This record gives sequence, structure tokens and C-alpha cells, in this order.
Amino acid sequence: CQSFLKRLGQGVGIATCRSQCMSAVLERIAGAQSPVRSRERVLARAGELEVVVATDPATLEAAFRLRHEVFVGELGARLNSVQGIDRDLFDAWCTHLVLRDVARDEVVGTYRVLLPEQARRLGRLYAEQEFWLTRLLPIRDELVELGRSCIARPWRGGAALMLLWSGIGELLSGTGLRYVMGCVSVSMADGGLQAAR
Repeated sequence: CQSFLKRLGQGVGIATCRSQCMSAVLERIAGAQSPVRSRERVLARAGELEVVVATDPATLEAAFRLRHEVFVGELGARLNSVQGIDRDLFDAWCTHLVLRDVARDEVVGTYRVLLPEQARRLGRLYAEQEFWLTRLLPIRDELVELGRSCIARPWRGGAALMLLWSGIGELLSGTGLRYVMGCVSVSMADGGLQAAR
């Protein structure tokens, strides 16, 4: 995606560049992950639900489709989604946790995790697009950014979210990472009534 800005400067349309860039991101994700689902690391399990580190392209795409369904379809977010998939430049650098209904072999929840090493290679945090985070510099080596979390409607409730958080805890246990942060999008389309509840 380094050629994104260069190509824009050459008069190539932003939609064309964005589409090509997103395709390159998915290829990077797919190429960096094992195509064998059985190697996915199970972090937490309760009944028919399990939290795993997504390693295969099909699982990653299912997570990106779920994000689109929830953020765009349900919440009306305006994302640069392509073909019903919510994917951005950060996805190629992140660890993706998915909550899977094992009986249905269906991704029903997801969380994106940007570890400090990944953030250093990327050169920034997602939240830096929204906020000035200079005062967090002293803790950056111990800071994990969480984001793009969602759960499919039938599984929403405390248990599914707690299982995802258990997975995050297991992923980070023993790493010495002390802080987590992230952005939360709150719709104000109703004048803030839902957000105030």
C-alpha cells in the first residue's frame, strides 16, 4: 500500500487505489497466516463457543464480513468497505481474535489486537487518527490497542463478551504488557439518547 499516495499523485482515482490497496492487504493477511484451521490457537472455550487466534483466510474474511454487517448494516457506519467486508490498513498488522460457534462452524464475534511490536512496525496506533496520544509515549512498549470488536446479534450478552475478554487475557498473559486501550464508536444519530443509556 506504499504506492497508494504515489498513485493518487499520478491521477489514479481514489476508489481504484483504495480497492487495489485493500486487495493487497487481504493478500498480505492471507500470505502471513497458516491456511490450516486446525492450527488455530484456542484461547478460551465455554460450551459450543471458543475464542481463537484467526490464522486462515476464510476465518479472517468471516470476521471482516461480521464487522461490516454490524458496523455498516446495523449501526449505519460509513466505512470504506469493499464487497461487504470491513477491512482497513491496520488489519494486516493486527492479531485477530474470533469467537466461533463450534457447532455451526460460524464466526459470531471478533476483536482486533494491535500489539506494541506490530504498532512499531506499522508506525502508529489506530487511535492516533482520532486523538492526540503523545502523553502515552512513556508506556507505548507496554500498550496494546484493541478495536473493531463486535458480536453477532443472537450471541450478544455478557457471556460472549466475557469469553472474548478471557481470550484477550490469555493472549496477553505472561507478555508483560500492562495497558490496553482503544476507540469506541458511539452513534449520535438519535441525538445521543442510546449513548446516554
